[in-house]
Amino acid sequence: MRVSCFEDEFVSKAKPELAVVSLWKRPYRIGWLDPANEGAQAYIIELVKEAMDAGVDEIQLDYIRYPVLGIKGADFDATKGKTKKTIVIRDFVRRVHELTQARKVPLSLDIFGVVAEGQRADIDMLGQDPNLLAPECEALSPMVYPSHYAPGYEGFEIPGNHPEIVGIGTRKILSLIRKFKKQTVVRPWLQAVDYHSPAYGPQYLAAEVKHAIAGGGTGWLMWNPAQTYTVTWNAIPRVEPRIEPE
Repeated sequence: MRVSCFEDEFVSKAKPELAVVSLWKRPYRIGWLDPANEGAQAYIIELVKEAMDAGVDEIQLDYIRYPVLGIKGADFDATKGKTKKTIVIRDFVRRVHELTQARKVPLSLDIFGVVAEGQRADIDMLGQDPNLLAPECEALSPMVYPSHYAPGYEGFEIPGNHPEIVGIGTRKILSLIRKFKKQTVVRPWLQAVDYHSPAYGPQYLAAEVKHAIAGGGTGWLMWNPAQTYTVTWNAIPRVEPRIEPE
């Protein structure tokens, strides 16, 4: 069960007291809850509990980060003072993990692909530090979509045409969490859409899967914002269900 966390335009509008705070100490209407807000955290935890009560076999937290667009007028120190974003996110994930562990339900986290580069500016802005988050979950899922990297990344003129970027990002995340690799797997998100990827097609997706595995990933996830997975089905060999003898 995917639980979308702090980007929530509906709740931030209905419950402005949970929203990101502006420099003018009013709700900052950018469609985000304040990750440091106790009420916002409690709301998400209730969603997690509801999902587990329904019998899900895994909880996946998405948008488990701070906003990075339209934040010029935001005051992220308004709720918990100068507490680092990475600590706020880590502590919240730890609270969720305590709940999921008690129910023996694995917890996975979606993280930006850019944090695999290990640049502190990106990690601190998002609040997603793989080294802090790895011990608080069973799986990290970096969004290593080739099309989302800038031209020139790793020497590629059109990064979106290079499914090998999936393997590069997977290896980099694994190198960042090396001391936790026995308890936490990396299961990358793969690009299943033709956005900025002229070579996109079944062979492209099959190559992404190959590079995810070669990069040390444990399984993978496919992302298509329109939820159209025809190309995906054509790329992945069908496996006939195994019928156990009576």
